[in-house]
Amino acid sequence: MAPRAKRMPLPGTCAVLAAAVVLALPHRAAPDTLVTTDGRTFQGRVIRRDAGQILFEIRRHGSAMQMAFPASEVASVRVAPAKPPAATKPARPAGPTYYVVPVRGEIGVHFTAELLDRCLADAASQKPTVLLLAIDSPGGSIPEADRILRRLGSLRGVRLVACVGRALSAAAIIAMRCPEIYVASGATIGGATAYQVLPWGAPAAVAEKMQSVWRATCRAAAEQGGHEGLLAEAMVDSDVELHVVREGGTARVLRGAGKDMLTSKGKLLTLTAKEAVGCGLARAVADDPDSLGRMLGYPKWSKSPGKAEQIVAGYALGLQRAVERVRGLHGRFQGYIRSAYDAARPAQSRASYAASAMAAVREAKKLGDEYPQLRLNQAQMDETIRKLSEYHQQLQRRR
Repeated sequence: MAPRAKRMPLPGTCAVLAAAVVLALPHRAAPDTLVTTDGRTFQGRVIRRDAGQILFEIRRHGSAMQMAFPASEVASVRVAPAKPPAATKPARPAGPTYYVVPVRGEIGVHFTAELLDRCLADAASQKPTVLLLAIDSPGGSIPEADRILRRLGSLRGVRLVACVGRALSAAAIIAMRCPEIYVASGATIGGATAYQVLPWGAPAAVAEKMQSVWRATCRAAAEQGGHEGLLAEAMVDSDVELHVVREGGTARVLRGAGKDMLTSKGKLLTLTAKEAVGCGLARAVADDPDSLGRMLGYPKWSKSPGKAEQIVAGYALGLQRAVERVRGLHGRFQGYIRSAYDAARPAQSRASYAASAMAAVREAKKLGDEYPQLRLNQAQMDETIRKLSEYHQQLQRRR
């Protein structure tokens, strides 16, 4: 029996409402297909379906026709997958913009040159007026800081500004590589001497040769940023003595003792916000983006919708999870090892525990490759895997 499909006219207001319904439907890359029980096939769009009937739209020769099919006379309906809407880029703010790169945590652990590269790549797509390094770091790895300094030195076509909450050790030198430094009210900046960690964990000043190289790197970074190199030198070397003289409202930093001492022998230079401004290292105190924008000459600047915050925070979260995972793997590894070498257990059981111990080490090693900041001893882990593999094979031969 032929389906009692009914053509539904769309005059006047009804046509407008039907058009609105069609427009509200998700866009699809292909039409829907309806097959009746007598074998006829229709292609178009399912408008509505319920237990009693299916309302189907067919487009022919530029016009739309809707047909109501009783559900009992429909063999099948195939609805085409919805076509995802075209991605739209967020509108770029009008006027001057600033892109924030958060330099947080230990240099070489929580913030690395690789992270900076990812942030700079994202910033390049935003074309900000100002690249703002928001620094809150106790310092960290000298080699990693050196790599970061090289990245900053290669920047062109953007105004580089550091906004410092805390910049100690290597972080202080990163701040000084920026031509413009602003500080928060409670900021500290300085104390950049090089240290090494002895086997028992106590820090000790590194050899004079390495200290000399680091001193030269710090001074060069400061001078490339347009700052007084003596300041960087005094942050590295406690034998440097500095004082400040003011001429015509301009501060000059000079070596040796003087009336307005900045640092004396025996102390590394670490500056408060007031001291940093007073000696000319920092331009001014800025506690919020609005005040900083006014000082830079951009009273109506806006924040660029970049991904640096997500990049840095995501990496920190991944690192934290990796640390927790390695700790868990180490605990399991110790349990597997005890069982693998328990002579009271049968060889098959010990072989199984040896295999589990190897798997734990391999997983930890993989995490160490992904996060070098974990500082896992890869050579030692390779040797452990080798020995466990030999032991596992011996147990397998006993079965």
